[in-house]
Formats: sequence, C-alpha cells, structure tokens
Amino acid sequence: GISFKTNDGWTFSSAAIAPETEAQGAVPLGVYCHEFSHLLGLPDLYIYGSQSRPVGNWDLMDRGCWNGNPPGSSPAHYTAWGKIELKWINESQVLTVSIGSRVNITLDPIEVPSKNYQAVKIPISTNRYYLVEVRAQLGFDSALPSSGVLITYINDYAGSGEGIVKVQDAHPETSTLNDAAFQVGELFMDSKNEFSIKILSKENFSYTIMVGSSAPAPDITIQKLTINPEAPEINKTVNIEAAIANKGFKTAYNFYINFFIDNVLYGKVKVSSLAKGESKQVSIQWKAESGQHNIRAEVDLGASGIDMDWSNNYASKEIIVGFICIIKVPENLTVKINGTSYTPNNLGEVKLSVLNSTLTIEVEKTFNLNDNERIVFVDWGDGDKSNPKTLKINGNCFLMANYKKQFKVSIDAGEGSVSGGGWYDEGSQAIIKANAPFTSPDGKTRLIFNGWVGDITSNAPELSLNVTQPYKISAKWLKQYYLEVKSSLGIVSGGGWYNENELAYIFIDKPLIVENGTRKMFLGWSGDFNSNSLNASILMDKPKSIEASWKIEHYLKIESLYGTPEGEGWYTHNSIANFSIQKYLEFTNGTKRVFEGWVGDVNLNESSGSIKMDSPKTIIAKWRTQFKLTLSSSGLPNGTTITITLNNQEFNATAPFIYSYWFDSNTEISLNATRVIATPLTKYVFEYWKDEKGNKINNVFILDSPKNVAAVYREAFGCLIATATYGSKFSPEVNFLRSFRDEKVMATFAGKNFMKVFNAWYYSFSPKIAEAIDLNPNLKEVFKLLLYPLLLILHSTQILYSILSFNPEFAVAASGVLASALIGLTYLSPLAFPLSLFIVKRRLMKALKFLSLTLWASSFTLIYLAETLQNALIMEASSSLLVLSTLTFSPLLTYSFIIKNLQKT
Repeated sequence: GISFKTNDGWTFSSAAIAPETEAQGAVPLGVYCHEFSHLLGLPDLYIYGSQSRPVGNWDLMDRGCWNGNPPGSSPAHYTAWGKIELKWINESQVLTVSIGSRVNITLDPIEVPSKNYQAVKIPISTNRYYLVEVRAQLGFDSALPSSGVLITYINDYAGSGEGIVKVQDAHPETSTLNDAAFQVGELFMDSKNEFSIKILSKENFSYTIMVGSSAPAPDITIQKLTINPEAPEINKTVNIEAAIANKGFKTAYNFYINFFIDNVLYGKVKVSSLAKGESKQVSIQWKAESGQHNIRAEVDLGASGIDMDWSNNYASKEIIVGFICIIKVPENLTVKINGTSYTPNNLGEVKLSVLNSTLTIEVEKTFNLNDNERIVFVDWGDGDKSNPKTLKINGNCFLMANYKKQFKVSIDAGEGSVSGGGWYDEGSQAIIKANAPFTSPDGKTRLIFNGWVGDITSNAPELSLNVTQPYKISAKWLKQYYLEVKSSLGIVSGGGWYNENELAYIFIDKPLIVENGTRKMFLGWSGDFNSNSLNASILMDKPKSIEASWKIEHYLKIESLYGTPEGEGWYTHNSIANFSIQKYLEFTNGTKRVFEGWVGDVNLNESSGSIKMDSPKTIIAKWRTQFKLTLSSSGLPNGTTITITLNNQEFNATAPFIYSYWFDSNTEISLNATRVIATPLTKYVFEYWKDEKGNKINNVFILDSPKNVAAVYREAFGCLIATATYGSKFSPEVNFLRSFRDEKVMATFAGKNFMKVFNAWYYSFSPKIAEAIDLNPNLKEVFKLLLYPLLLILHSTQILYSILSFNPEFAVAASGVLASALIGLTYLSPLAFPLSLFIVKRRLMKALKFLSLTLWASSFTLIYLAETLQNALIMEASSSLLVLSTLTFSPLLTYSFIIKNLQKT
C-alpha cells in the first residue's frame, strides 16, 4: 500500500526492504528471496505474534529462508501451494482426486522441471484442501531437513500470517517438522473425512502413492506383544499379552487374536467388538518349556475379512526359557548382557532366563549420581574385577556389582591455571594448587594468584583437602597486561607489566636528532595508542604495543654563484625533491649568466629537475658568461639596407638599426658589411668599425666584455665614378661636376626631369664601376684619361650656358644639345665612323638626315609643350629623346658628310 515517485519520474507502488548483512554469521540471501517473494504476491506462512511455524523449514515463506550453512545461504523452494499460486506449476501438472475416489499416481519432485504430475489436490470443501508433493534435497533445496512425500493442508480463507498452509507431520511424536515427510510404507489417514494416502514406492527422486477412500472399514493393529514375567522359568506359567487398537473408520466385530508358539497355533482370544480409536489388552497363559521360542500374535478377521491395512496385523517376539540369572546393580544403572542393554527393576535387579551358555556381562564403569557425585565400579561380588565379565551358566545364579562413591572437587581456574581438580574417592586427600604467575601463550598477559574463594577461603597457593563432600572452589587472580614500547631511535621509557586498568606513563627523551644533513623528528605514538605528545598516559585494559614514529628528513643543499635557486631544504626520506633555477640572468651592463647544468649528487642539463632524497644531497649550478654585442651603423640615411656578415652568418639591416647578439665570453667575432651602397643620387662607402668609445677596431676581435660596434660609412655623392677616380668628393674635378649639375642643370624644370632618367640609367652600373675603381689604383689612372675629354666638354658647355643664362630653360636645353653632340663625337666615334661608311655606301644619307631632323624636331616640339604644360612625364621623355638623338646622329652626320666630300674630291 505505498506509492512514491523518484526524481527521474518513475512511480513505484510496492517495495521491499532487506538488510545488507545478518548477525551471527548468517547470509542475507534467504531474506532477499523472502522479501522479493512478497513483491511477487506471496504471503507470510508463519503465524504473526506466535512461535508457531506451521510450515517450518519446508518453505521460503516460513523458516525455509534460513536453510543452509551458514544460515540463509541455501533458502528453500516454495511448497506446491506457492508454486501453483505463481503458476510455476501448471494446472495440467496438478491431479485433483475427489474424496470417494481411489487412484495410484507417480509424482516428480517440485525442485526440477517436469512435464509429469507434480502435485495432487484433494478438496475437502470450497476453500480447504490437501496438497501432496514430493520434495528432494536438490539444488537450493539441498539444505531441506529431509526428503520424501510432503502433505500440506490449505486454508484459502486465511491471510498472510494466519496459517494458510500447514504441513501434516508424518512423525508427530518428535518435536519438529524436520521429519514431516512421509516415506515408503507410511500411511496418512484423515479419519474425519475418511480417506488415506499411502506411500507405495520410490524410483530415483519420484514417489508412487495411493490416494483414495472406500466404504468405512476398521484397521486393527497389534501395537505391542509382551511376556510376563520377562524371564520365564522352566515349567512356570507366564502371560502372553497383546495390546490391540482400531485405527480405522468403523467398529470391528467378532474377530480373533491368534497366538503362535514356534509357529504352532497355541490359542486364540475372541474380541466381540473394537470401536474405531479404541484400544484393548488380550492375553493367554502358557506353561514355559525349556528352550528358545518364537511367540507371535496375529489378527484373525473371521468371515468379514475387512481391514484397511494388513501390514500392522501381527507382532512377534523371541524368548528364552531356562536358568534364572539375577544381576544386581545400584539403582538406575543399566546392564549389558551379550551386547543387549537391560534396565533393572525397582529392586535394582536384572532377571534373565538363559540356557546352558556363557554370558558376557557388562555394567557401567562410572555412573553420575549428579553433577558432583558419582559411583565407580570396583568389582563383582565374587571378587572379580573384570568388566565386562564372562560367566558360564549351568544353573540359577546371582551376581552383584560393587561400586564406590566419589566426590568432585571443582576448581574454577578463571583465566589462570590450577591443578588438583577432579574426582576423589570419599575420604581421600586432594592437593589443590594455583600455578602462578600464569602467563598467556603470547607472553603479553599474566595472572598473579590472589586467593581461593567458595567452599574454601584461603590465600595459600596450595591446599590439602579431606574429600568427604563435593567442593567448589574458585581461584582469584590479579590480571596484568604487558606494555611493549618500541622505538628505532632515542630512548623510551614506560614499558613493562601493569595491573588491569592501571595507567602506564610513557616518555621519549630526544624528540629531534640532527646529524650530517639528516634530521629525525619524533612524530608521535602509533599502534594501540595514538598521540603526538612526548609523554602520555595509557589505560592498560589489554596488552598493548606502541611504537614511536619518527620522520626522517634529509637536507638538499643547492650551491650557485648566481641566480636564486629554489628547492633547498629538508625533505622526507625517499621523497622526491624538486629544484630549479633561472635559465639565464641578464644584467643592464650587457652581461648575461647562462645556466649550463647541475653537478654534484645529480648530473642534469635542465634548469629544473628532481632528486630522490634517500640521503643528504648537494647539487651545484654551473654557469657560463655571455656578453652582448650590439651592432649599429653610422653615416647611412634612414631606410638604407646593408648586408652584415657576423661569424659567417649574413643578415640584412635597414638603417637606422640596433641589433644585439649574445656570445659566450672570449668568443672570436668576425664582422663584415657591404662595402658600397648606391642610391639614385649618391653612394655610401664602408670605411671602418668603431666601438662605443669611438675607437676604430678590427673586424676580427675577441669579445671579452659587452661591446657596441657601429659600421661607419662615408657618403660618395652622385659623381660616383669621378669621386672614385679622383679619390675625394672634394677634388676640383668632382666639385666642378657637382656644382654644374646641382646649380645649373638641377635648377631648371627640363634639367631636373632629364636627370631623373639619367640617374636611373647611370646608377644602374656606376656603383660597381666606382667600387672597382676605388679598389684598383691602376684603374683610377685609366679613368682619369677617359674623363679628361668629358671635363673639357662640360667646361665648354658651361660657357654656352653662361651666355644664354638670361633664359635658364633655353640655356640648359642648348647646353645639353652641345654637350651631347661633343660627347657623341668624342666617345662614340669608334662606332659611328664604320657605321657612317655603311650609310654612305648604301646611299642612306637622305634617310639619316630625315630621321635625325624628325627626331630633333619632335624633341624640341615636345620640350616646348612640356615647358608650357609643366608636364614632368613629357619632359622626361622629350629631353631623353633629344639627348639620345644628339649623341647618336651628331657623329653619324658629321662622319657621313666628311666621307661623302672626300669621295667627291
């Protein structure tokens, strides 16, 4: 009747609770199965509020959940009722037998799957019936108390805990249902409903039974056959008695009990009637004859011949008639004669009728009168001490067994050890002794004797008693426990023996021991006592062992000339110490210390690492020194790119620049830089290297300190070839060329735009020629000769410019034409003269004149247009066309004219 919903949305309407463990070594498996069975819908079969267990260990829903060893490890199956309820036994496997029917049927055990019958149902009323099933000790039912045919009575009106199922006990004379299963030959009878169940046979684990009823009939049984007296004498009259009963369903009339002696009918007794359930004694008398005889009683049913069970209609007994032998023993003792036990009569005598034979007679050697008194066999009345005793019988005999009395001296040793306890003859002396001190096998507990109490009070460890009665004595002990105090270091005190519940005081003298880089620190006490105190008190309520715990640490020493090492300190034994230091240290003065590695108790190149601290350790940091080399340039305009070679490694640098490099101390430095750097208007030539103090230094040097080194360049202005030729930009020739260019040509629109084109062409080759001239003195002399005509031409041109300077634009154009014509005649004659011969020979003069005049006309026209429009692009093209046309056609026209005139003459 519960309903609950979980966080994930599931709703449950039933649940079971089972323990995780059970007490006293039991296993909760049986409880799990029992509670889960409730979820399947099965009720409890035990009676609530009562000790009654109507099903016992035969069903999981009663005590069967505790079957097995340990309890609960092999819970029982359900009985047939539970399995039918769950439909684990199908209807086709249940045979219903109505009262009044009679059937033989074979049932298979319910523990194993079967297609055959597994249960018989015998209805009594609408909701009451019997179920018959076979139980076998198989599988989880291997822990059943027994096996066989189990008969249960079902009351479907009852509810859970009200006794729905009741097992019918095959042996009600015992106190449990452990033997409730019926075996082959046994019979179950319901006299009220007048039917019976008989177990006919067994094959493997299956049983064949007979279930049925007929018209009511008696069942006469002979329950017991007795001879009185039990030891008959020869020629003496004895009574032969038969106890009979009617266990059937109807009164028996006019039957006989026949008595046979040695299989010969001796006599019969008529019984007129015996109602169902009634018992009677019938007897005859017989004059005993010497010898061994078989006495048998049988039921003679007479003419009716009706009896429900013929197997219980007879009884027999073997007797001997001979000499009377009487064995007398103390009261309540038993006598064993030829292996058969006999109980004495109220006179303590065993009477036995025997023939001429030899008897082996044995009596109890010891017999306890109570827990503290006993009698012990001494001898026979004839003085013979043998027991058992052999006796030859040739006539009547009488034999008495003699016993002596003993008292028990009981000594409660407690937890200690004593001696002297036991049985003593009445009046003898007992020596009682305490074995003190008594030490346990582990040597950690001992008992100190503290006196006797009970029937004797004394402090003496040894007593002498006159035993005339039972004695009960207890030894008192003082219990002591041993305190074991252990320590691998230092000196500890407080160990030893202490009385139970006494306080023991412990102490350690040196909590800290430091030596040679190792320190040992007291941490506390462990074992049966935990404390961090140097001294403490311990309650000695049991043997205890404590040990001083120590922490062993080793020191890691880190040595370094530079930097800040981390990790130095104390470390626990066998722990891992991590250490580290900076990889490098850079100082503002251009010096750097670079970490190289660790030496000492570790060899490592990394700046950080670890080491196992199994002993004191020392590690040392190694360093190397580096100096900063700073490179820059001097004399170069911004944006100028040069190539620097540093120790055979090239890189490009753009002015202004400052590049820094670190090198190990005393490294050899080799420097080179681009010798000449050309720009559109000038060039820059490398002169030397200088340090931070301005001193010149070699390009190869040893770096033994921080250095700032600059590449020094000088400017070799636009006239690169002239400057290289005359050795200085301040030479008269170079000054003339530069002043003419800058003050006259560059001052005009036409000249400035022409120089743009000229410079692009000129500086495409002049730097390399200038560098070659600068490096070769002989080449300088050659270029002085080559430049001399150029200087004369330019001086002449300057004169024309001065004359026409009233109009600078016109003057520069006229000067350009004059200079171009003279340069062409001077420097292009070697090419122009042969070409002129070709022109004259081919009669190309007119074409030459036309082409030259056309180009000149076009050039002047475009120059005028560019001047008017102030168009730089047209001016660059037209001025360049004028110069090139003049350079080319001036020598060609001149030489062609001369050659033609010479041909005419």
